[in-house]
Amino acid sequence: MELPPRIVYVCSLCLRQYDLLEDLRGHMMLYHKCEPIKPTSRQGALPKRNAKNTESQDQNEESLTPPPPAELQPLPFRDFRVVLHANQQLPCDASSACIYKFEDIQKLAMHGKCHKDAGFSCSECGADMPNWRRCSLHLWKVHQLDVDLLQCPAIGCDYKSPISALVWRHMRVHRSWRARVMRRELLLRRRAQKQQQQQQEKQQQQQRSEATASQPQAATAKKNKYYAEKTCEICQRKFVNGKTLSKHVKTVHNKIKPFICNVCGKKTARKASLIIHMRQHTGEKPLKCEHCKFSTRDPSSLYKHRQRHGSPASAPNPRTESQLG
Repeated sequence: MELPPRIVYVCSLCLRQYDLLEDLRGHMMLYHKCEPIKPTSRQGALPKRNAKNTESQDQNEESLTPPPPAELQPLPFRDFRVVLHANQQLPCDASSACIYKFEDIQKLAMHGKCHKDAGFSCSECGADMPNWRRCSLHLWKVHQLDVDLLQCPAIGCDYKSPISALVWRHMRVHRSWRARVMRRELLLRRRAQKQQQQQQEKQQQQQRSEATASQPQAATAKKNKYYAEKTCEICQRKFVNGKTLSKHVKTVHNKIKPFICNVCGKKTARKASLIIHMRQHTGEKPLKCEHCKFSTRDPSSLYKHRQRHGSPASAPNPRTESQLG
């Protein structure tokens, strides 16, 4: 659905715009001290004038001289463009395809002289131009002729440009305009930036979720389903199953030693270590070397002795050797 065209009423003195004609009338009466025209009862008759009335009217006319135009307040770009083109009402008569409008008849005549077939040419020096914008800029820069340039509405500013967007950009120079002119554009930019940030955050969250979902699958694929790993809550040491973990907690952390020597009363956590200790009291040395006459009661010392001969024997199991001994 296309929206109907917007009708804007612009003040001819300060270039303020209003959507309603009544608001424009109130503005003229309040700010510019204008009085409404009273309708006469007889159309052809003129009221009689006295000398006193004429003097009072002259004083009123002097007092009703228009004040200097007020500064244009910040506006959206659409309304700002309407204000700049408010005085350009005369369309071009040279060709039906020409869409440009001008302020007065003189500028319209200068524009008509520049028409040449399908393009334009300078009416002063005859230089050919591809379009009217180039031609108008050439007239202004070279010959100092203003045909349809848009002037900055700020008081005391001589900036002119044929494009309203360039005048809009130039308005940032003025301090009174700079504070609020870009407020709407800044809001739009911030909204766009927020949307981009939200989209990026969503993408990052999706990537993280996909990565976390793929990692445990790979870890479980490598592990054996019959293998259950247990970790000690105190020292974070890992064990094969819960049985070895419970032994570790009892012996290392709780320091439970159920095996006691009958001779000296020494306590041990393992039965094999008690058997090795009892050999000190009996003097037995059941563990012997295959290459020499060396014998010992401790499997670890036998293992170290075998390394001297260079034999590739594996580490002894103290339980089996103690039982064999």
